[in-house]
Amino acid sequence: MRILLLSLFCLACPAIVLADPWADFEAALPHSAGDLGEDQVDRLIQAADAVEAWASDLEWATPTAADGAPLPADPDEVLRVVRTLVDAKQRADAALANNWPLRKEFVQLTDGAENRQRLGHYLRTTSTLIDLSGRIRYRMRDVLDSATYELDPHPPQFEAMIEMLTKHRVEIGGTALSYVLLDPAPETGAVPYSPAVKAKVLRLLATVRDMEMVPDVVTLLEQPTTTPELAILAAETIRQIGLPQDARPGTPTPLAPSITAAQLRDHLTALNDRTLRPQLKAARQSLLAWASERAQHGVTGDSYRVGDFEVKSGDWLLMRNPSPYNMFTDISPGLFTHVGVVATEVGEDGKRRFVIVDLPE
Repeated sequence: MRILLLSLFCLACPAIVLADPWADFEAALPHSAGDLGEDQVDRLIQAADAVEAWASDLEWATPTAADGAPLPADPDEVLRVVRTLVDAKQRADAALANNWPLRKEFVQLTDGAENRQRLGHYLRTTSTLIDLSGRIRYRMRDVLDSATYELDPHPPQFEAMIEMLTKHRVEIGGTALSYVLLDPAPETGAVPYSPAVKAKVLRLLATVRDMEMVPDVVTLLEQPTTTPELAILAAETIRQIGLPQDARPGTPTPLAPSITAAQLRDHLTALNDRTLRPQLKAARQSLLAWASERAQHGVTGDSYRVGDFEVKSGDWLLMRNPSPYNMFTDISPGLFTHVGVVATEVGEDGKRRFVIVDLPE
C-alpha cells in the first residue's frame, strides 16, 4: 500500500470539458517544406497552446458527501483520463516524428532569402512540437502521481494502468510507479505490494529502459522479502535497461555504480533455485553466465546498452561546457562546445569498458 499525503488533484467537481483542439493542431502541421510559412507557424503555435490547455484541464470528477467532504473518485474514470493523456502524448510524439524527415528537403533547395526564411519556419515548428511533447509529459507525471493514489485501493484498475503504460512504452510511467518495488518501513504497518504487481512494474521498467530506475531495481533485489522468481526478473530488467559498467580503477567512491556485475552475479548465485520452474532455472543460468563474464572481462560485445540506446565504438556526442556563451545566451539548449567520441579501452584490471573521449575544443 502506498503512503502519501492526500492529493489535492481534482478537488473541483464536475470537471470542465474543453473542445477537442486536435483538429486545428493537425491541420497546422506541415507535410512538406512547401507548407512551411509564417502563417502556418503562428497557427501551429496557437493550436499547440490550445492542446496544452486542454491537457492541463483533463481531470476526473471528485464526488462529495452531503457535508461537502470529497469522496473517492470513480476508478474507471481515473483510468480513462490516464488513457486519454497517453493517447495525447502519442499524438504529439507522432507529429514530431513526422516532422523530422522534412529537414532532408532543405538539402535540395537552392540558397536564397525565401528558403532561409522557410528554414527558420521549420526550426520554429520543430521547437513548438518538442515543447508540446515535453509539456504533455510533465502533465502526465502530475496525473499519474494522483492516479496511483486514487487507484491504489482498486487493484484491477491499478494493474490495468500499469499494463497500459507498458504497452505504450510510457517512460514517465516507470518513474511514477517505481515506488511499488520498495517495501514500506515495518513501523508504518503498510502492506507491501504483491510479487505479481511488482513483476508488472519490472516489466514496465524493462520496456521503457530508463537508466535512472536501476537503483530502485537494485533495492528490490536486495530486499530480504524478494522471492527468487522476482529476483530473476529484477536481474533481467537490469540487463534490459543496461548493467552499469564497473568503475574505472581509481574512480572515487561517490561515482561508483549502483550495482556491479560481480554483485549481480553474487545475488544470482545465492538464489535458492530448488523450487523454480525449469524455465526460470534456465533464465537464472543464462543471467549468471552473462554477469560472470561481465565481472571478469567487462563489456565484451560490439555495443553497450545505455537505457534506450545501444552505444558503439565510433559514435559521437555533442557536448556542452559551462561556458559564458551558455550562461548568457537565450538560445535553448545553448551552444555545443565540443565533441565526445565513444571508444573502448581495457583498464589496468583487465576489463573492457566503453568510454567517451573528450576531443579538444
